[in-house]
Amino acid sequence: MLVLRTDRHLNEDLKRKWHYFVTFEEYAVIESVDVSTIYEVPIKMLEQGLDKTVLRKLALEVGTEPPPD
Repeated sequence: MLVLRTDRHLNEDLKRKWHYFVTFEEYAVIESVDVSTIYEVPIKMLEQGLDKTVLRKLALEVGTEPPPD
């Protein structure tokens, strides 16, 4: 898995280039865009499926979504 730290959103072509360059699955390239507060970081990662990617990489079952707050 690769997390790319950036100050702006990455387009799909750029993510695809990284995917081929590092030979990861395309879903395993995640962007970490600058946000106004540190509390937004896990939300942004969840939106990109980081949790499911980690479970896949660890060969664990992907379960249901957690309930909303």
